[in-house]
Parts: sequence; C-alpha cells; structure tokens
Amino acid sequence: VVGGVVAAIFVARSAEGGGVGSALIEQAKAVRERLELTVYSANAASIAFYRRHGFAAISEQPDPHTGHPELAMAWQRG
Repeated sequence: VVGGVVAAIFVARSAEGGGVGSALIEQAKAVRERLELTVYSANAASIAFYRRHGFAAISEQPDPHTGHPELAMAWQRG
C-alpha cells in the first residue's frame, strides 16, 4: 500500500485460497480510512475478491501502460 493505493497483492499460487490475500487486505483496511486500486477488467477472480472485501467499482479506463481496460475500485471505512 502506497498512501491509500493498493499497488499490488501477490500470493504464491500454492498459497491461493488459504486466506493470505484476505489477511493482507484486512490489514491494509485496519490502518486506512480509504483504499483505492485498479485491476484489469478481464480479471474476474480478482474483481470478485475485492468486492468480497467491500470494494466497489468507481470508474473504468484503459491502463496507461498496456491499453487494456482496467477497473478502478475503492473501499471506504464506515
């Protein structure tokens, strides 16, 4: 987390589904009032993960580096 932006979360494939990603997101939420992130629009599994953790889509735009569509999402305490 850089400021209020979740820059990236990477979990080893062998640890996926074990709660590591959830623990990382919940820790970030514990120390911030608001978090934002972007995720590729085609990455349905990651979008579902963030939605389960209370994030909502706020906009969609092309990734400035790849041109692929990405979804901006945010979570707000409260």
